[in-house]
Amino acid sequence: MNDFTFILNPEIKYSDAPFHPDNNYSEFNNVYTEFDINNSSYGSIRKILLESGLDKENAGTTKWNPFRGLIHNGDKIVIKPNMVFEGKGKTTGTKCITTQGDIIRPILDYIYLLQQNENIKVKVTICDVPIQGADFEKVIIETGLKQLVKYYSTNYDLEIEILDLRNIIAFDEGNHFLYKEIAKGDPLGYSIIHIENSFLNEIVKDYKKFGVSGYGFENTRNKHSKKGYHYYHIPNTILNCDLFINLPKLKTHKKAGITIALKNLIGIVGDKSWIPHYRKGSSKFGGDEFDEKNRFLKSVTTSTSDYLQGKSRIVWKLARGFNEKIVKKYFREDYTRNDLSDYEKKSKFLVNGDWYGNDTIWRPVLDLNYLLWYVDKNGKLKDTIQRKYICFTDGIIAGEGDGPLEPDAKPLGLLGVSFNPIINDLCFSRIMGFDWTKIPQLKRSKEISKAFNFDGDNNNIEILGYEKSSNTNDNFRKYKFKDLPNLKFLPPPGWKDHIEII
Repeated sequence: MNDFTFILNPEIKYSDAPFHPDNNYSEFNNVYTEFDINNSSYGSIRKILLESGLDKENAGTTKWNPFRGLIHNGDKIVIKPNMVFEGKGKTTGTKCITTQGDIIRPILDYIYLLQQNENIKVKVTICDVPIQGADFEKVIIETGLKQLVKYYSTNYDLEIEILDLRNIIAFDEGNHFLYKEIAKGDPLGYSIIHIENSFLNEIVKDYKKFGVSGYGFENTRNKHSKKGYHYYHIPNTILNCDLFINLPKLKTHKKAGITIALKNLIGIVGDKSWIPHYRKGSSKFGGDEFDEKNRFLKSVTTSTSDYLQGKSRIVWKLARGFNEKIVKKYFREDYTRNDLSDYEKKSKFLVNGDWYGNDTIWRPVLDLNYLLWYVDKNGKLKDTIQRKYICFTDGIIAGEGDGPLEPDAKPLGLLGVSFNPIINDLCFSRIMGFDWTKIPQLKRSKEISKAFNFDGDNNNIEILGYEKSSNTNDNFRKYKFKDLPNLKFLPPPGWKDHIEII
């Protein structure tokens, strides 16, 4: 199988739920009877799965199924899209924040076909841990997942469910004041996973500075207060799976630079307050929350917000109003200049670890990827890989600029398949136009690449791809890493001029 396979075709568009196939493909054996000839994504997804080398011996026959050998009787399959937040403001309806149901429909179809053809029974769970303030119901409607699962449950004998794995949900009562409630969470419960060789060991002396905006700091610090003792709160639905299908959205990320396969695993932690996202304060005083420019004002802004969040609605409202006036007073020129875009204005006042100097968030990102591969169903770290893995990235409409929640839509018609999260993100970072050596989660990933069956040498990655603009024959060809296309994504405001390929 190829290490990384991609399609770049601007003619690929999203379709409408329940995302019927565009054609009655031979391997369907007439199981599916409803089709949408205008669905341009389905055939491309099928094509990339075929070209990736999955079930190669049956390619081109009625027996071909990309999941043959990956799925067996009784298996529990987790499909993990990016369902971080619903569209709001400028992102409403753009489909650039979350993984769309178009990507999931072919996966369900081939899982069901395998179940029918090999007389097996499996269970599929589509799940994520969105941020605490997300409206999960809106997310699954916007992505078409609610309609898709209803269609499947009505027409086909496939055990399938959608789960919101958050254990705490927050509601915005106005002006960003959050009211928190205990959620239903994972019906299988949660496990506390101990990681001894964490990347956080290098900075554990600063554990009292560990923080996550909007979640409080006590949990974060308590779970990572001593070298060799780091803990993550993992849903048992994740740990119990036999096949993990990672379906990230291709986006920029203001704290991590990019969010693709590696960063998508932040969504396997039931309580995000257990994940250090940054260290409070400026670099001069041992933090990485912001740079030295206007250090005092930034410190007052974030500390006040952290202290008052969830305590008093009246005081919160007054404090926010006062802070906005102070900021506008000291940054009046930047806030009133008509020649500055919102993107440029945001780059003038970066807080909460939203910049290239964030040396914290990448550490739990790599911890969690290692955990997923090597922690067994009982929560014990093992020496061997514990579950099968495949990654399928949705870049039909990607997100650039101020990601992950307020990116600008970037329509590309881009899809990618890999079996290794490090290889996947290395290749996509190159396609985005970013230098992977300047993105900490990628630069440091080489230290654990052996655990993911990767020798760390980009020149040895087997890449197969198709670019519509340069190929009129629909033929895939081999690529070298350095020859991957450069789509010149706009980086997050705090990363501009720091990660672009020169």
